[in-house]
Amino acid sequence: MLKAVTFDLWDTMIRDGSDEAKRAAQGLRPKPAERQHLVWQALNDLAPIAPEAVATAYDEADTAFQEAWQRDAVTWTVGERLRRVLDGLGRELPAETLAEVIKAHEEMALAVPPDSVEGIADALAGLALGYRLAVVSDTLVSPAASLRRLLDLHGLKDFFTGFAFSDEVGHAKPHRAIFEAAAEQLGVEPEEMLHIGSREDKDIAGAKALGMTAILFVGASNHGREGTAADAVCERAADLPEIIDRLARAPMDQAPAPLRQAASPDQTWPEAQGTQPTAPKAAKRKPADKAPRAWQRMLSGRRLDLLDPSPLDVEIEDIAHG
Repeated sequence: MLKAVTFDLWDTMIRDGSDEAKRAAQGLRPKPAERQHLVWQALNDLAPIAPEAVATAYDEADTAFQEAWQRDAVTWTVGERLRRVLDGLGRELPAETLAEVIKAHEEMALAVPPDSVEGIADALAGLALGYRLAVVSDTLVSPAASLRRLLDLHGLKDFFTGFAFSDEVGHAKPHRAIFEAAAEQLGVEPEEMLHIGSREDKDIAGAKALGMTAILFVGASNHGREGTAADAVCERAADLPEIIDRLARAPMDQAPAPLRQAASPDQTWPEAQGTQPTAPKAAKRKPADKAPRAWQRMLSGRRLDLLDPSPLDVEIEDIAHG
């Protein structure tokens, strides 16, 4: 039974890079260039150094970070990344100066915030009525504290009761630890969760490895959908509540994978990309003339059969508080 939904942050709720046009309009450097400039300026104030040398050291540190992220499913803190830069240059910064540079890196996305994905607030508001929600996100430059503030700026933070960020958990997606951290906070088992994310290798692979249901979201960017292992592919945040409810109602041992939905006329599903899944031979749909059923989603995540209610379908948290 589906009880909880977890969300990736970048390109699922917040559009990565959508702040760059706003920065340019304000005469600001792109974020990658500004980060290198901060390091160069701090070092050059102490002793002259060529900007090109800083750029090379910074790029090498970024490459090492990417390798560790992909290979070991860990995300270094900004401080750890800048230590690589300084070591590559054979230079040091006073502790106070280094702390200022780190803070400028960590809060850069808050100074000129990127945009939220269209329709995500309404989707979260609807889903919060029937499911427990958590964020499961890697922290590349902005740490957990900054990402919480960013969600709050967009009015999204209060929809969530769980937050699993890689810098706090100690592992990034697709490592099982980050999904298990969310499950523990929500009080559910991983197989009772559905994860929505924008990357096949991080979000979908990690979720499916734990027996979770997964939706690949391509409404903000397309990191590749062909051959996805996701149970559905979604192009619009507004369609998420209907897609999730359909997945929740369909018995996973009877549904094709990926499950086909009809949330909107322009919805794109994995089989449209060349994958032609077939249902297991043992799977049989219920007869069309079977007695109708009416359901209501309870706060616990259970579905109460309104035509044939059972006390077994009600948990303590479903009882109204007066």
